[in-house]
Amino acid sequence: MKSDTSNEQLKTISTATYLEEANQPKLLLMTTGFLTLFLFCLIIWAIFTEVTERAITFGKLVPTSGIQSIQHLEGGIIRSIHVENGKIVKDGDLLLKIDPTGVQSELDQLYTRHASLILDAERLNAFINWEEPSVDKWIKTIIDSVPDIEPNISEFTTAIQDEKRLLITQNKKRADQIDVVDDQIKQDQEELHKIQSEIRTLRKQLELQKQEIKIYETLVKDGHISKRDFIISQRQLNKAEGDLERYILQEEQARFALSESIERRERTISEINEKASVELDQINSKLLEYNHLAQKLEDKLTRTTIRSPINGIVNGLEVTAGAVVPPGKTIMQVVPTDKALKVECKVNPKDIGHIKIGDPAKIKVTTFDFATYGDLKGTVTTISATTFEDDNGLPFYKAEVAIEQQHIGKNDKESKLLPGMTVEASIITGKKSIMAYLLKPIRRSLDNSFSER
Repeated sequence: MKSDTSNEQLKTISTATYLEEANQPKLLLMTTGFLTLFLFCLIIWAIFTEVTERAITFGKLVPTSGIQSIQHLEGGIIRSIHVENGKIVKDGDLLLKIDPTGVQSELDQLYTRHASLILDAERLNAFINWEEPSVDKWIKTIIDSVPDIEPNISEFTTAIQDEKRLLITQNKKRADQIDVVDDQIKQDQEELHKIQSEIRTLRKQLELQKQEIKIYETLVKDGHISKRDFIISQRQLNKAEGDLERYILQEEQARFALSESIERRERTISEINEKASVELDQINSKLLEYNHLAQKLEDKLTRTTIRSPINGIVNGLEVTAGAVVPPGKTIMQVVPTDKALKVECKVNPKDIGHIKIGDPAKIKVTTFDFATYGDLKGTVTTISATTFEDDNGLPFYKAEVAIEQQHIGKNDKESKLLPGMTVEASIITGKKSIMAYLLKPIRRSLDNSFSER
């Protein structure tokens, strides 16, 4: 009984073993075929499927219009600072003040000299135009010409009175000089009138004597008078004619003397006015020079109050009140906030040969989670012509990427971009198949094989 049972079991085991051994070649064949087909499909997929090549760069967002450096032309001592790093400012907001004491003192002294020169000019103008002193007019001219002088106009009271007395003295001196010449003119006129009167008298006498001679000629012929009387009458006529000629000559001399006196009067006035005009021209030249100097000092005083030239964020402020700022030194920077932003990134020299202007780029802003906000699209606009060195002395190229929008994500208010944010810019340099990518190490190894000596 046991023997039959054992035989049955052996038959069952043998049948199972046979069936198992008989199915193995078929399963192996199916598996091999499936793997071959999968590998073939994988190769086809690797040949025709392309992936993008990217150059990974890092950089930051910067304004397209550039960062405004705040400097002071002349330098000086900082009196007060009204901002701090990170503060948002608007165009025209007060940033800091430079101590204006020195400039204000120079300007006050210049204003004082300016006012004195204006007084001199007003006095000379009045003198040339034969005017009397007009204190009110002088004060008004000073107030209109010199800024901020009205509160201190009382300081010029003494100077105004001095100019008034000087003008009175000059007018009197000129009047005295002209009076001397006028007296001479009067004498010359009287002399001329006297001579002209004598000439008129002589001409009347000559007319009578000529009539007398005619009568004597008739009487001599008739024998009523002696010839001697006729000769005496003739002699008197000749003497009168000689006297007339002498007085006519004196009249010409008197006219010439009068003309000279009149010319001397005009020359005296002209010389006095010319001297005053020369002095006035010199003063006007100084006034013009002072006006230019005052404009420079006023501009210098205005520059002691430094205001923001743009809307932006204060950055790089490292000075404190009381510090001395050298001329032209950058005190702080204002980074624009209302200007378009761009990406400024550093490109590895090994990638620069594959990057060209116009290449697309994808920008990840490190401040915003990429999974939530996504990335930005951009285009390479500028590539530097040569390399720069970073703080570690490593070379890099500068590239600028224009971005399509000034915010990231859908909400432009909550995810607004700001200057200085760091970014990762992936510049797409081309495409290649996955097969080419996989074979690249093999091809590189083959290129380098058997090349050693």
